[in-house]
Formats: sequence, C-alpha cells, structure tokens
Amino acid sequence: MPRSRDPNLDLLRAIAILMVLAFHIVPMWPTKYPALKAATHLGKYGVILFFVLSGWLIGGIYWREYAKEGRVRLGNFWMRRWMRTAPPYFAGVLLGYGAVRLARYEPFDFRYLFFLQNYETDMPFYRISWSLCVEEHFYLVLPFVGFALTKLNRTWAAIALWTLPLLPPLLRVIDPNAGLETPFGYGHAATHLIAEGLILGVAASFTARFFPQTWASIQKAASYLFVPALLVFASLTWWDEHSIYYAGQSVVAFCCLVWLAALAGRRAVPYSANSVVYAIAITSYSVYLTHSLAIHFARRYFVPKGSLGSELLCLVLWLTLIAASGILFYFCIERTAIALRERVTRQTKDPQGTSS
Repeated sequence: MPRSRDPNLDLLRAIAILMVLAFHIVPMWPTKYPALKAATHLGKYGVILFFVLSGWLIGGIYWREYAKEGRVRLGNFWMRRWMRTAPPYFAGVLLGYGAVRLARYEPFDFRYLFFLQNYETDMPFYRISWSLCVEEHFYLVLPFVGFALTKLNRTWAAIALWTLPLLPPLLRVIDPNAGLETPFGYGHAATHLIAEGLILGVAASFTARFFPQTWASIQKAASYLFVPALLVFASLTWWDEHSIYYAGQSVVAFCCLVWLAALAGRRAVPYSANSVVYAIAITSYSVYLTHSLAIHFARRYFVPKGSLGSELLCLVLWLTLIAASGILFYFCIERTAIALRERVTRQTKDPQGTSS
C-alpha cells in the first residue's frame, strides 16, 4: 500500500462499496429473502459514506493548498478533479446507454453529458450516476465557497461551514418539487437536497487544517461515539420512510462523520491494511460505475435452480462477475485516466513536485 494512503479511510471506502453492492444485489436476486432485504436496505447509505469521505479528502486538498500558497489555482484544481472522475464516468455512461439502447431502443438524454440527469424528474437510465453528478457539482462549487470563506475570520468561516449541513434537510422540507413520493430523480438525487455529507466532510477538513486542537478534541469524542453511531445507524431500520427522507439522511451523514473522525489519521485498525481491503478500496469507483450492469447481466444468465448449492454457486458467479468487471474497468479506464491526468497537469504541480 502506498504510504500516502490512510488504511483506515481505505477500510471505510471498502465498506461503502460493499454496502452499495449488498443493497443492489439482494433485491435483484431471483429468490426473495425478505429478512435479508430488510437487513441490507441500509446499504444504500454507502453513497453518503462516500460523500463524507470525498468532502474530507477533496476539502483537505483545497485547504492544504490554500494554507501553503495563500490561494488555490482553480484551473489546476478543477482539471485534476475532472480528469480523475470524468473519463471513467463517461465510459460508464457509454456502457449504460449501450445496454439500454440494445434492450429498449431508448434515445440518448444529453443531460448525461453535463451531469444534469439528477435534476430530471425521473432519471431514464443508469440511475447510479446520480451520485457522480452530485460529486461533480461539488467540485465546481467548492472553490467559490472556499474563496468566500477565506474572506471571513476563520472562526466565523468554521461556524458557517458547520451550519451549512442544515441547508439540505431544510430544502427537502420546503422545496415543493421534493418529496418521498416523487420518482427517482430530482426529489431524491438533486445536489442541493442531498449534499450534507459532502459539506460535513469539508467542514471537518477545514477544522483539521486550521483548528488542530479542536479537531483533536472532536476525534477523541468520536472514538467514544463510534459504537453509539453504529447503533443509531442500525436504528434507521425501524424509522418510517418519511422520517428517513427528511431527517434520516442527515443522521446518516453525521454517523459517517463520527466514523471518519474516529479513524482518520489514527493507527491502522485491524484488517484496514489488508491487501484485500486495499484492492477493494482502490477499485471502488470502477466497481460502482460497472456493478449495476454486471448485476443485470448476471441476473439474466446465472439463475439459481432452487437448491442451496445452486444459490451459493450463483452468488459466487455474481460476485466474480461484479469484481471482474470493476477490475477490468479500473485497469483499462480509470488507471489510464489517472496516468493521463498526471501527464497533462505535470507542469502545474507545486514547486515541491507534489500532486493530489
């Protein structure tokens, strides 16, 4: 594992993608297991864990450059973010639309080229891409928010950042186009309605950079709150859908922040430095982009015959196909995009030659 990586964050990233996989595999499994479906329903919040991690990591990059140079080079910041995420995203959209075109001859929606499909009333295809739209909007807006915050006293900037996560749940309540009953699109995936996890991650990175003693206190408190946060998260199983929609998503984001604060920069917890965890973590983006297509393919061609042995064999085949698709995509698309980014932005590195 590269020394620059935090194994504890890799563990959280691996957990996040496994949660998402469990949430999508169980409902698609030909044999219905209601208890298992209920147990894995919370897996959908793996995306919020990804958001908190992204806010922490990208916010950390932003604040580190600002603290070091007194400014952030916007062109370099945006170029590095977009070259890291956009090429794999467009490859995923191409694969997703290709499958849809073959299956039902659906016309292409050009909003997918501009990361705007999460603002449609009902996303027509490749619905997992909603979270990538949120991420890209976050990359676009963060420098402007960061610039505004640098004009404030740092204490007031911190207060503003820690207050901003209240905005998405408030907008879910007052936005007439939001609501639990809406199709999967704007009401469930619009960036301004679901961004509290990203904002919390940025607030945490700001505090860690400019208020290290306060951050140390937060981390100490988080270590005691780690298990209670797990219990609160598990309790969402018994929340009604309206409570989850309007408040539960913010509760999940806060729980994810507790876990991140308890683990980030600390001694590696057991198994976090494991090579399997590392492999899952570094391929998580590629697996996320390809897993829905792999699941649909597996559901069509690997159907259990009813016996336990058949069920287990098909599960192994499903998981193998998902992993193989993600790994192939990672080596062919994602790593190529990373290498291209390093070549294109090489001349815009800082004087020490570090990159992010």
